[in-house]
Amino acid sequence: MRYLKLRIVNLNSALLKVFVLGLGVAILITPAAAVDVRALAERVDHHYNQLRSLQAEFTEIYRGSGVERTESGTLWLKKPGKMRWEYRSPKEKLFVTDGKSAWFYLPGDKQ
Repeated sequence: MRYLKLRIVNLNSALLKVFVLGLGVAILITPAAAVDVRALAERVDHHYNQLRSLQAEFTEIYRGSGVERTESGTLWLKKPGKMRWEYRSPKEKLFVTDGKSAWFYLPGDKQ
C-alpha cells in the first residue's frame, strides 16, 4: 500500500487560507450527519482547479510484503500539465513531465 503525505509549503494564494478557514468553520457548525461529502469534495476540487501552480514537500511511505520504504522530496505542479518530483531521501531521483513527454533521472546511475 502506498501513502502520499503532502505538506503545502508555498502557495501564492491568500484565497487558499480563507477557503481552509471557512471550510473548518463550516464543518464545526454543521452536524456531522448533515455534511454532504460529495458537495464538499466538489468545492475543494473547484478551488484547486483555480490554482495555477503549487509547490509542496512530500513524504511517500510504501508498505507491502513485510517491507516499508519512505521517500521524500519536493513536488512542483504548474498548469497546463507540468509536474516535477525531486526526491531527496533516501536517494536522489527526478521525475519531470511537460504534459506530453516524461523523463525519469537517477543521478546515481550516471545517465
